[in-house]
Amino acid sequence: MANIDDSNTYQDRTQDLLKYDFENGELVSTETIVSNPGGQLRFNCEESRVYRNRYVITDFGDIVDITTRQFIHRGGSGSGYTRLLDVVGDYVYIHKPQTDEYYYFNLANLETREMEDPGSWSLPGLLSPDGSMSVTSSERNEGQIWLHYLNGETELLGEGFYVEYSPLSSSLAGVPLLWLDNERVLTQRSNGVIVIVTVDGSEVSVVNIDLSDFDFAPSGSKGALRVSLYRNHNTEIIYNISLLGPEAKFRENRFVIDVETKSYSKYYDPEWIALGHEFEYSTKDDHTLLRYKGNDIGQEQYFIARHARTTEGHLATISRETPEYPTSIKAWSSATGKWTTMDFEFPIWITYSAVIGWIE
Repeated sequence: MANIDDSNTYQDRTQDLLKYDFENGELVSTETIVSNPGGQLRFNCEESRVYRNRYVITDFGDIVDITTRQFIHRGGSGSGYTRLLDVVGDYVYIHKPQTDEYYYFNLANLETREMEDPGSWSLPGLLSPDGSMSVTSSERNEGQIWLHYLNGETELLGEGFYVEYSPLSSSLAGVPLLWLDNERVLTQRSNGVIVIVTVDGSEVSVVNIDLSDFDFAPSGSKGALRVSLYRNHNTEIIYNISLLGPEAKFRENRFVIDVETKSYSKYYDPEWIALGHEFEYSTKDDHTLLRYKGNDIGQEQYFIARHARTTEGHLATISRETPEYPTSIKAWSSATGKWTTMDFEFPIWITYSAVIGWIE
């Protein structure tokens, strides 16, 4: 995990990459893998990952070798000017948006090589399953859907695709998009009106979801805070739309879309959602229940699933007492059936993405 030391000025701010060692579920030691001074906050921006039980790789393409306790690649030069594309075998693929350069870093020989042909990585938006094209919806919610090819050509698939946003929403993003296969894209004409657009420009209606019972906003203020299409852990297609609820708070309304039968469930709210390695969570009102192998292990008031990390018999997550920044890291082990808490107080603090992952 990573923390930030603000005991000095911003220029002297230091971020530490830490390793907590557990034996039989008990915390036995804490080690600092690297310290990163000078305000170069590399591990708290977006997400980082553990790779091959040896490397920590950030979304900026910065890489730390845990075994040698060294940065072996600094992609963003402290400013986050690069973006991680993918990690395949020994190769870490990285993009520099400012110069539109694509290159890879070789973990085996620590060499960097520029890619003359970035291939599908140069395509904007959502990549097709076979990587031959991508699809985007126009920014500022202008109603257009575009297809992009590897040869640089673009094609307008259609117009009149919108999200009706609430006046309380700050988003102007286009419509949600989801590839069903290499020929079909699932999207919406308007809120709840789900359709398929094919790469030849044709359109097929799927379902029309009646949202009138889900939006409790006053007349003239109705609309979505955000809308998305995705597949859940059971590969079901979920249409998620955030609408103002009966308590004047936005709530997520999820529907299962069955494309083949052109039907949908009235409401999708799974009681338990998988976190991995037989851990699950269930959000109830103002708190979240956690369990392992079907047994309750505790609850969190402000739980964010995407910031939790699991491995066999272990769960680690940030913990917050208020909606503000997290104040501690909590780890649960099946060996003891107990939680271990690591607290942080200013000037040492952590962010939502402080927990990076487990290593053996």
